[in-house]
Amino acid sequence: MKKWLKRIGLGLLGLTVLVVTTIYIGGEIIINRTYEPEAQNLLTSSRPDVISEGERLAKIYGCSEGCHGKDMEGQVFFEQAFLAKIIAPNLTRAVEQYSTAELEAIVRQGIKPDGKSVLGMPSASFSYLTDNDLSSILAFISSSPKINHDPGESSFGLLARLGLLTGQYRPGAKEVESIQAGVNTSSSAGMGKGEYLAITACSECHGLQLEGDFGPNLAIAKAYDLEAFTALMRDGKSVGGNELDLMVLVSQKRFIHLTDHEIEALHGFLQSR
Repeated sequence: MKKWLKRIGLGLLGLTVLVVTTIYIGGEIIINRTYEPEAQNLLTSSRPDVISEGERLAKIYGCSEGCHGKDMEGQVFFEQAFLAKIIAPNLTRAVEQYSTAELEAIVRQGIKPDGKSVLGMPSASFSYLTDNDLSSILAFISSSPKINHDPGESSFGLLARLGLLTGQYRPGAKEVESIQAGVNTSSSAGMGKGEYLAITACSECHGLQLEGDFGPNLAIAKAYDLEAFTALMRDGKSVGGNELDLMVLVSQKRFIHLTDHEIEALHGFLQSR
């Protein structure tokens, strides 16, 4: 009996090692897969008005005072045992290391200079950014003080690799490819201001179809008149006056920089869906 129990134990151990190894290697293949970016002719400017607008946009989209740290110095954006440690890199150094074309490919196509995909960055949402908006953001980052800080490298645990294999998580480049292959192209041409803001600034949490992700389906916005919606975007307060934890953070760090006209346009679009 003991002999059979030992054999069963060894068999289960061997099976566990096989499964873990398969998940690790399979995830590694996806992580190291390379993509070919499409060449884009993006022009940048050093005009003060462009830099000023770029600063505002960088805050709205979480580059400054957000994902990449208060001064874009880079930081650990997310860390959970067995899942992942995701590093938001130092943007003040990235603009020195990479060309404008390489930076465009990272942001809008989800492809790093080595051809690998970004992971943990909302390139699918950012693929809709206009040339003007992206070039303004890059102009602001380029003009910002350079900070000598190395936040380290991202690493991905067994659960993240399993998620990549099952499709629960997708590389940024793959997400952008899916958009480009679908009915909707990754172009903001023809979008009104409200729809543009919904896709580029809201879909990161609410999904590209705005039907919910780890944020709720934005059909809920129909319950908000403009005054209540403005309070939501400025203070993170629900239609009943309650503070919504994530929206408090996002509104005070990012959406506070939206103009009244932009909030009105976003509200109008969400009401019309």
